[in-house]
Amino acid sequence: MGGVGFVKRWSSVGLAIFLGALAVGFARGVSNRSDQSENSIPATASEKTDTDAHVEALELSLTAADAFARRSLEEVMASQEAVLTDLARAYGNESDPTFAQTFLSTSGETYSQYVENQHYRKSDQVANVLFRLGQTRFLQGDGAQAIDALNRSIAAPSIARDPKLRSRVLNMRGCVHVSLGDWERGTADFQESFTSLVGQSDSRRLAAIALRNLCYATQAGGIDGKDYLRKAIEFLSPWSESKSLTIEHEMLVDFRAELCLLLLVDGDHALAQRVSDQIQIDLESLLAKTQNLAKRQAHRYRYEDALLQIRACTGAIAAKAVHDDQPEVSDGRPALQWRPLVDLRSELVAADRLLHGTMAGEFERQASFALAWCSFDWTERIVTRIAKHLCEHADLVIVADNPDSLKRAGRSLAEAGVDLNRVDFRMLETEVPWFRDCGPIASRSPSGQSIWFDSQLTRRNTDFRPICDSLPERIVNLATTLISRTPLRVEGGMLASNGRGLTITSQAMLQKNAEYGFSAQAITDELKRITGATELVVVPSLESEPTAHVDMFLTFVAPDTVVVGQYSDAGDPNADVLDEVAKQLAEVVHDGQRLRVHRVPMPPRTDDHFRTYTNVVFGNGTLLVPSYTGHERLEAEVRQTYQTLLPDWEIAFIDCTRVIELDGALHCLVANLGPAGLDGPRTTEQER
Repeated sequence: MGGVGFVKRWSSVGLAIFLGALAVGFARGVSNRSDQSENSIPATASEKTDTDAHVEALELSLTAADAFARRSLEEVMASQEAVLTDLARAYGNESDPTFAQTFLSTSGETYSQYVENQHYRKSDQVANVLFRLGQTRFLQGDGAQAIDALNRSIAAPSIARDPKLRSRVLNMRGCVHVSLGDWERGTADFQESFTSLVGQSDSRRLAAIALRNLCYATQAGGIDGKDYLRKAIEFLSPWSESKSLTIEHEMLVDFRAELCLLLLVDGDHALAQRVSDQIQIDLESLLAKTQNLAKRQAHRYRYEDALLQIRACTGAIAAKAVHDDQPEVSDGRPALQWRPLVDLRSELVAADRLLHGTMAGEFERQASFALAWCSFDWTERIVTRIAKHLCEHADLVIVADNPDSLKRAGRSLAEAGVDLNRVDFRMLETEVPWFRDCGPIASRSPSGQSIWFDSQLTRRNTDFRPICDSLPERIVNLATTLISRTPLRVEGGMLASNGRGLTITSQAMLQKNAEYGFSAQAITDELKRITGATELVVVPSLESEPTAHVDMFLTFVAPDTVVVGQYSDAGDPNADVLDEVAKQLAEVVHDGQRLRVHRVPMPPRTDDHFRTYTNVVFGNGTLLVPSYTGHERLEAEVRQTYQTLLPDWEIAFIDCTRVIELDGALHCLVANLGPAGLDGPRTTEQER
């Protein structure tokens, strides 16, 4: 569904939310006035008559307000269901992350006001409102608040009279537990969600969802869960005969595709081929249903894309059958990926949670980079200079935020001598040019494929950047790159990898995710999944530095070598911080080899900005280093340090005097899209 459609829907949804909030506030005021009347001084008989009449009028008003609030909330909840369904069936740029974020924030506020109101707290509607509040918080990435709301929904007395609602709440709570790394609790919730539907009519879809989630929870525990998925497919099968485009038929295709991939992992190619054939029949049936529907063009695109996906899967099956000497996928993980027709993020465990990889070292040879060309005057010169250096050795994705920016980008890069044949221009609205923050985390799968892990930004509320946060999914080439979401709040500058399973992150990253309900073990486990960390080193952040990013004071230049910043002013509290970081890293032994630590100076602090020489970009033989006016003598020392460590590299300084005032430098502006030659042996520039 396109942004225009969402805007149209927003007019009715916004009105419903406004009316719901208005009704809650009105009822609260009526209730307060009623309480005041009860605590008044004893009155005369005539006054009592007037008071009784006044109370009766208030009660009638309260009854009307109750009905008004109920109708408004029912409209809000129905709209939420419709909007989330549309979002689940949207593809790529069809979705509108800004609308989704605004919608969730506004509806969440309405639900919160309702359940906090003393008058409504015991109503029959509260269990459903708490369910929707939990769904909202989960989709906003706050697992702790989501669990709290869903627990309160399950505890509400009225939920016992609605087994289907109870099933949905339990299933969603299971999804939240899984996102927080608690697969055991998730499994228990999925099982209870399914059993609570026994004897309930018209519950096949809910049962199928719970069973499908049980499959993935079981698979994550190392136990074959495909029988659960087969049973889920059986529950959805009747919808394949429907004459309309139902979400259940699309889910049936998704579940069959997931089964096909799991069968491939097990090496059951014959059965995988039969399932693949059935998927093609289903997709052709769905396509046929769109022929006479003028408004279903978006659906046709989705089905045609899905057909391409499943045909690629069929080709992989055929190739495997012919070349039996090809190695199987490591660790029983899928080497192919299915982009779902229905992406119900609050109700379905993400199948891509079974994917894992090893974060690539940035000093390795890179295939491509992404940069933003935003409507900020300070970005154009620096982005042009970065692009000129990088494009000599790699491809680029340049994301412009409007048609005028796109034209200026092409003109500026051409004038600078950039080979535009190596530039993939995209037009996507973006809030800021700090692409490092929003990812992706470029890694290798066990089978050697490129895999992007898409994390959530750590920003809250008005600082949240929903469009930038969706960048990896908008620019990924699914034909060559796997993609997996991670529920962790990890900005790109918070991670550094040596490309061999040694990962450095900040204490601030752990603290931030703990606020959202993640345990320390869950954070560690998820970081191991997305970075391949066999060893995770947690270091402190610089004091008072606003980003809490490790790239502000360290960078790997080789698998066994890390550069750490150093302040010469002993009175600066961060001098001790960086000395402790250097000492901590010097004691790390990885792959039987002690980590080598080298220091580079940090410009002395004269204001609130943190100038750094580790916020660098590795560009396939050219190292881009920040430069600042007035620090030329210091930079001669920096150049010598890097030239000694990277003797075959060109060291190029780029002026960041203006950029650093916005709390970022070169590394913050560039997103690595993965090293070259992922399907072959890993090669670093030093090894060439």
